[in-house]
Amino acid sequence: MRSPVRATTFFLGAVFLGFLFALPVRVRADFKEGYDDVRPILVKHCNDCHGGKKRKGGLNFDDFQSEKDVMIHLQKWFSVIDQVETGVMPPDDRELRPTEEEVKKLTAWIEKTIAEFDYESVKDPGPALLRRLTRAEYDNTIRDLTGVDLRPARYFSADGAGGEGFDNNAEGMSMPPMMVEKYFEAARDISRHADVSRVDGIVFGADPAPTLPPRAYHVRAERKLTDFYNDFFDKLPPYNPRTEFEPYLLPAMKLALEKPEVSHKEIYDFALSKKLMPGVFYRWVIAFTGAAEDIKTSRWDTHYGHWVLDPWLELQARRDSVTAEELVAFRDDFAAKVRLAVPATAHMNKPGLEVKTDIASDAEFLYLSVGDMDDGHEFDRVVLHDPKIALENGGVAYLGDLEMIEKQGEGAIHREKFPDGKAFVSTASGKEPVMRGFYVEAPALLKFKLPTGAKSFTATAGMEKSAEEKGSVQVYASTDEIPFPKGKHTHSWFYRGPGDFAVEEAKQWWGVYSSLVGYGKSAGAQEMIDVSLSDKDRARLESIRREIEFAKRQPIEDFFAFVGKKKFAHLLKTREGELPALADLPADQREAPAELPEPDRKQWNDLRKSAEAFQSEMDTRVKDALLAFAERAFRRPVGKDDAQVVARVYDDSMAATDDFQKAAQLAIQSLLTHPRFLFRLEEEAPGSSDGSGASRIDDYALASRLSYFLWSSMPDDTLMKLAKEDRLHDAEVLEAQVRRLLKDPKSVSLADQFAAQWLGFRKILDEKQPDSKLFPTYTPELRDALFQEAVMTFDDIVKQDRGVLEILDSKTAFLNEALAKHYGIPGVEGEQMRRIELTTDQRGGFPTMGSVLVATSWPERTSPVLRGKWLLDVLIGGAVPPPPEGVKIDQKKLADNTLTKKQRLAVHSTDPNCAVCHDRIDPFGFTLENFDAIGRFRAKEGELPVDSVGELKGGPRVEGFAELKRYLKTDKRDAFLHQISKKLLGFALGRSLEYYDETVIREAVAELEADGDRFSALAVAIAKSYPFQYRREKGHLTHAE
Repeated sequence: MRSPVRATTFFLGAVFLGFLFALPVRVRADFKEGYDDVRPILVKHCNDCHGGKKRKGGLNFDDFQSEKDVMIHLQKWFSVIDQVETGVMPPDDRELRPTEEEVKKLTAWIEKTIAEFDYESVKDPGPALLRRLTRAEYDNTIRDLTGVDLRPARYFSADGAGGEGFDNNAEGMSMPPMMVEKYFEAARDISRHADVSRVDGIVFGADPAPTLPPRAYHVRAERKLTDFYNDFFDKLPPYNPRTEFEPYLLPAMKLALEKPEVSHKEIYDFALSKKLMPGVFYRWVIAFTGAAEDIKTSRWDTHYGHWVLDPWLELQARRDSVTAEELVAFRDDFAAKVRLAVPATAHMNKPGLEVKTDIASDAEFLYLSVGDMDDGHEFDRVVLHDPKIALENGGVAYLGDLEMIEKQGEGAIHREKFPDGKAFVSTASGKEPVMRGFYVEAPALLKFKLPTGAKSFTATAGMEKSAEEKGSVQVYASTDEIPFPKGKHTHSWFYRGPGDFAVEEAKQWWGVYSSLVGYGKSAGAQEMIDVSLSDKDRARLESIRREIEFAKRQPIEDFFAFVGKKKFAHLLKTREGELPALADLPADQREAPAELPEPDRKQWNDLRKSAEAFQSEMDTRVKDALLAFAERAFRRPVGKDDAQVVARVYDDSMAATDDFQKAAQLAIQSLLTHPRFLFRLEEEAPGSSDGSGASRIDDYALASRLSYFLWSSMPDDTLMKLAKEDRLHDAEVLEAQVRRLLKDPKSVSLADQFAAQWLGFRKILDEKQPDSKLFPTYTPELRDALFQEAVMTFDDIVKQDRGVLEILDSKTAFLNEALAKHYGIPGVEGEQMRRIELTTDQRGGFPTMGSVLVATSWPERTSPVLRGKWLLDVLIGGAVPPPPEGVKIDQKKLADNTLTKKQRLAVHSTDPNCAVCHDRIDPFGFTLENFDAIGRFRAKEGELPVDSVGELKGGPRVEGFAELKRYLKTDKRDAFLHQISKKLLGFALGRSLEYYDETVIREAVAELEADGDRFSALAVAIAKSYPFQYRREKGHLTHAE
């Protein structure tokens, strides 16, 4: 086996040959002497085909007469070293071949160069390129900017690939006139979804915002108020007309809470002041006063939100008969019998109850109790969604992966799937991450071994869909040993909704009161709700009321009403006979006309000033919302000039339409077609020049580089906050943010953008379509499952921070029933994709993944050439030149079905021009011949047995896919680590890599190896790298220029 250094020689050798002649590089004397020693070897063995007037394969060594010549043709030098290393060149038909000593001398010189080269002398961030958003980046940015997944870029032209093969490469981007038109169309369509409020700002919806006359916005604002109260009413039992206590309960409740020691006389006087019957009111106050202390001090964990109460909990309310004892007894029953009543999503009602507990540093076990509510457990089936342990190092451990030490109870437990086979994952379009879950039938007591560094446990509990009508449960988690659940547990979490009602006196009484008397949509109910609101809900209510005030435009309407009432309208009418908008009042009409009586003049001016102040406040609020939107859209603070443009667009539109909604939408259009939105413009941090013509980018630019690298989208609020504080470039802060972004669901873009392009499996969505007549089982559903398998596999490596070698081989796969059947794997049921453990080497890893196998086949058959090229070129970075022109192939032999695939392809080797590459490519491809053109396993092709043995040129004999994966993980490990580091760096930088980027690749590989090949180590190394954090200053050239 070759040494690790020699294994990477063919990647790096050409780089350092280029260094020899690069003008900016200081050439050492011993380096020049070493090159003089090896050059005769090249002349002796290469000049017959690559010297003088001959340039086979486009290579002639006489072209390299200067340092710049070598720099320009670095890729050719990669090919030279590669082919000499593998024995492909010189060709086998040459009598004189390099001796082993000559090959050793050449590679030893390269190894010495690698070890001793002064990388600092060529440190360069690369050219400063103008880069627009790709289609995926545009869609993702609009999604995160508006909160709605509109995907307008589906109408854009396809992005071109360049550089390292990615569509985010700036060199491959263009801006044709049609693209500009598409941007304007998209901006117009997106802006129509903007619902602009002078209180709530700009809110985007899935549907276009309704178009209303300017004076009709108050109707919609008032509807919000109705909806606000209806949300509360809908959570309560229907109003019971039998109850007649409404005029008494609210005053009695308030008085009992405010004055627990209230005297009889105070009760009597209070009742008379409210025109209430003192005798009835007295008994209610006493009842409330008697129950108050007990309710205030009890442990009452039930909350009210989107969950509602069972109708059968209604206590028969009778006039003058409610006692403190009845209230307290009812309270206990009420707390125990909360039932879910919202539509189910998939298998689980969401949102659900948040179950959580802190974990002490010395805790060893986690106990999870799931019990029924004393009503039997026939229907008590619980789903724990995303149950996980937060770790001190910032990572997480999922409950489904922990060791279960003990289980009590006869109920079933499922870690990986529901009883019907559907798994605990969410995979829609690959846009959501894998989420582990747990299915438990009550009663059960589970004991888990805690991982090292456990800090806290959280989960969201909900009823399994089939149990929602009759089930009721209690859930309790603790690190202290707890008994098997029997009866109601005083410390359990019961179900609650997302409305987080604080456990304060008024809200507790509101729960008792509403359940007791069937409080509903009746007169006075709003007042009751108002006193029961949480701070958050109260603030929301006030904002709605303020919006109604703005929508009614009362001060403005008052001014024009005064003008009309006093018959002064003729003083303001335009030529068309219409009253102007307030903003259009000429300067000479703002002050009251001199001919008006003094009282009218004063009222005119007062009303006009009030109207103008009101209009100014309304406009200021909208402009502030637009500027906040602009800051997020531009990914940095808005400059003074841009702010003025936004204000001018809004003001001009308001003057023309007097419609703030239309005016704001027009301003949004201008922002979404602004270069600062469409392009990733960057600025340098002041005073950060390193003296070599490069400066560190400021933290806002770094935030964008980071988010578009890991999310293919805009920075979130956390990144923007750190950028504003100028803290993001701090090494520790930056690393923490990289790890946070990798754990976020949006990092799935690394799978469907980076991996899908690098590994080529995105091709199955469009250009690679198997022949439907030959392969009728290859359906659109199977194709989507194949794509999802690839996305979820790579996404799992990223989010779980697994070793990157799992790309080559893995013991797990993500399958659903259809895909498992396609692969011949039993025991998988249901449409949901889920992670399964593999028992053979037949699957696992991308080389044997169906999406890759389809992408590297022809529509009607497999292609060892395409698959071999994929293994050599894509996975391990071996240079594969394009096929030579004018080559004639014996088509009869290629079509002879009596021959094996290997025998038919041997025709390539009969032509020396073809043999040069095919002797390297084809053997790799043969190792995957056990898989047909749609990725199914096969032992025969027709009547002939499959020959999956590959005799690798300059390497070992590899028999089939299992040995191939072992070979890649061992012999080609260094080459693969170099390749993934190179590709991810090219994706992160969005440009072609140059020779001076080699130092970053080498450092990234070193970080990978030091951290167990974990993906996060590679991402952090790139984010901290010089070219990722610096850019060329204006007027300075790169080394390559």
